[in-house]
Parts: sequence; structure tokens; C-alpha cells
Amino acid sequence: MIGYFFVGLFILFSFLYSGAETGVYCINRIKLRYKANRGLWAAKTIHRLLEDAQALVCTILVGNNIVNYAATAFFIFALENTFSPHKAELLATLILTPIILVFGELLPKSIFQERANTLLFKFAPILDASSYIFKPVVVLLTKINRIPHFFLKDTGRTRNPFFSPQRLGYFLSEGAEAGVVTPYQNLMAKNIMNLGQVPLRNVMIPLKDVALIPSTISGQCLTNIARTRKFSRLPVYENYESNIIGILNLFDFLSTNGSKPDIRGIIRGAAYLDSNMPIDDALLKLQQSKQHMGIVIDQDKKAVGIVTIKDLVEEIVGELVVW
Repeated sequence: MIGYFFVGLFILFSFLYSGAETGVYCINRIKLRYKANRGLWAAKTIHRLLEDAQALVCTILVGNNIVNYAATAFFIFALENTFSPHKAELLATLILTPIILVFGELLPKSIFQERANTLLFKFAPILDASSYIFKPVVVLLTKINRIPHFFLKDTGRTRNPFFSPQRLGYFLSEGAEAGVVTPYQNLMAKNIMNLGQVPLRNVMIPLKDVALIPSTISGQCLTNIARTRKFSRLPVYENYESNIIGILNLFDFLSTNGSKPDIRGIIRGAAYLDSNMPIDDALLKLQQSKQHMGIVIDQDKKAVGIVTIKDLVEEIVGELVVW
């Protein structure tokens, strides 16, 4: 009977380890930090262990595998008192496999996913003890895991597998749910994370909708445009509209009092942005070139549209009524 007792005990530990593996990803970090700051031992322990999430997950997986193997070994040992070793192994496989699958994998993961904020704290003592017991194995596995990096080309950029935009988005949603982050802040943060995935062609103003002026425009026409248009910057083209040679600031023209009939001397250089360029790169290039407007070009270097800093910022904060 003692063999069956240990089988049940190890399945219980399998339940806890499998649940904790899911709980580590689902626990509310904001609530965890709040409880840790208030001095709750379990919260402080979980918070400390999560500082090295890779080691913690490795500890949980090592513990889970050990108790699963132990449960199988003790179950075979208990059955051998009644059956032959061959039949005992066969029965152990047929009986214990579905039990471990349900009670050691599926059920605990579902329960901890819904109640990670309470159950993981109760499991903190076992997790803390496991981190010390399995530390030599975890350190060894970590070193083995780093071996492939010596044979891979160094790209100069390291990534933390436990920190990704998806996980950051999850944390932001948690913060908004807990009231620490406002819905608007949550929206802005997620928009910022998506900037690198949106090409300029999706947000640009097509060239056909842009107020363009030819490089040969007369001073009188420009004066009329300055009176009727609300825009202060106008792209200037030469020969054909897709050949943008610069941007005219109407204030530069008005400051000359019409003394310069040829505007080529007062137009400013433009920042040319590839239509496939992500929004975040475009913002950086406009900032570096100190330009408020950029000319979007295609692969043939022909202008296909324009973007302004206002257009790009609106992708983060939403529509700006006043700019």
C-alpha cells in the first residue's frame, strides 16, 4: 500500500508543478509587486524567483519530470507484488499515462490559469525549496543551453525569450484591468509597439491628394495659395509630379515680399522615405533630418505620397484636432 501512497503523492506534486508552470505566465505582476511591497512572504518569494524566469521555469520542468518518473517507478513496484514485471510495466503504462495526462497536465494548467493569483502563492514554499534542491541541475542545463550560441554568428542583438511584445501587451492589459494604467495609456503603448510593423504606405497621404506646386510657379500664384490654403509647407515638383525636388515653406516666400520670382532659391531639401519603411524608422529619420514632412518614394525613387510628423504621431495618440 505504501507504494500506492507515494504514487498519489507524486501525482499531487505533478499537479502542482504543471499548474505552477502556467501560473508563472498568468500571475498578475502588478498585484504580485503590490503584495511583495507590503511584506507578504509568498509574494516576495515568487517575485524573487521571477527575476530569473528562465531558471524558475527550468526548475519547474525538472521537478515535474522527476515526480512523473518517480510515480511511474513506484506504480510498477507496487504492481509487481501482484503481477509479473512485464505485465506490471504494461499495466503501469495503460493506467498511469491517462491519469498523469489529466491530473498532472490538463487539469492543473486549466485551474492555475484561472486562479494563478491565489494558488501560486500557496505553492511558493515548494517552489522556493525546489529552486535550492534542483539548482545544480538547473545551472548545468543552463550552461548546456548556451553551448549552441558559441557556434552561431553573433548578430549584436540579444533577445530575452521571456520578454516579448506579446508579453508586454499582456502586462499592459493587466495594468489597465487593475486600474494602474488608463485605457488610453494602454492603447498608446500598444500603438507604439505596433509602429515597427506598419509600413509608411499604409499611413501616407497619396500624391494625388497632396497640394503640389511646380518649380516654375509665379509669385502671384503663390501669394494666392498662401491666402487660400491652410498648409504652410508645399512639396515642389519639377517637370512631372512624381519628381519632388524639395519643400517650400510659405513663410520663407512671404518673408521675401515677392522679391524672388524663382522659388528654387528658397525651397528646402526634403527627407525621402521608402514606402516600405516602418513608422518608427520614419519618425527617427524625420527627427534626424529636422523635417516636419517627408516624401514617400517607391522602389523606382518616384514620389508616391507624403507623411508629416502629425500623421505619424496620430498613429500613436489618435486624431489630433489641433496641431
